[in-house]
Amino acid sequence: MNKELYLLVLDDGVPIRKSFAELNVDTLEYTVDRETYTNHWNWSRNGTWTCFEPEQLIEKYLASTEIIYTLFKPLFAADTTFSLYDKIRSVGMTFGGSAAYNTRRSGYPDVSDSVAYYSRDEGIVQSISYRSLDRVGDDSIHEFGHALDHLLNHVNYTQRTPVMAEVMAIFVEETLGINNFYLQKPHRQAKEILRCLAHTRFSLLDFTVQWEFLNLITDENDLAAWISSRFPLEKPLIKIIDFVTSFGKSSGIK
Repeated sequence: MNKELYLLVLDDGVPIRKSFAELNVDTLEYTVDRETYTNHWNWSRNGTWTCFEPEQLIEKYLASTEIIYTLFKPLFAADTTFSLYDKIRSVGMTFGGSAAYNTRRSGYPDVSDSVAYYSRDEGIVQSISYRSLDRVGDDSIHEFGHALDHLLNHVNYTQRTPVMAEVMAIFVEETLGINNFYLQKPHRQAKEILRCLAHTRFSLLDFTVQWEFLNLITDENDLAAWISSRFPLEKPLIKIIDFVTSFGKSSGIK
C-alpha cells in the first residue's frame, strides 16, 4: 500500500495540499518530489522559514508512527485480525508553513490557538514554521493521540467534550515522556486533570488499562464519579478532581 505525504501551500491565497512524497507503507521506501518541495517551500510565500529537508520530515513521520504503534500494540495483543499498523498509517499527514496553516486553521474555530490539529477528513495538519524537528515530532504525537482516539473509540470520540478530547491526546504524549506546557483551555484544564490522576492509583496501572479507563469518560464533569467508583479510597483526590473540572467556568479562560 502506498501513502502520500503533503505540503499545505497557498495558491492565490487559498490553502491547498501538494503531494511531496510517496511512501510504501510495507517496505518503508519512499520517493520525494523534490521539485514540488522546492517550488512550494518558500518562506516568503508560505511563511515557512525552515531548513528541513523533505527526508527529515518523512523520517520524523515514520518515527512518530512507529512510536505510536509500539505504545498501542498491547491493546490488541489477543486480536490478530485487527491491523493497527494499517490504521495508523491510514491517517493523513500534511505539513504547512504558518501562512498556509493559519489560513486553513481559520475554518476550525476550536483549534484557533493550536499549531496542529486532527480532523476526520484531513488527518493531521501541522505547522512547522519556527519549530525544531523534535517539536514537529512532539506535535505529531499529540495529534496521533486524537487520531487513535477517533479510530479506536469512534462513538465516544464524537461525544467527548473538548476537555476530555485533550485529556486523551495529552495522556498519550505524557505517557511517551513529552511534557508540554499549556496556557489555554481546554489543554490547560486537561493537563491539570491528568496531574491529579497521577496522584491516584491510576498511575500504577499499565497503559492499556489507563487508556480503557479514560475511554469510558466523555465528559470531565463525570470524572469524579468514575474516580470514586474505580478508586473508592481516594476521596480527598476526588475533591481535587471536582475543582479541576470546574476550573475555568467562571475564570474567563478560553
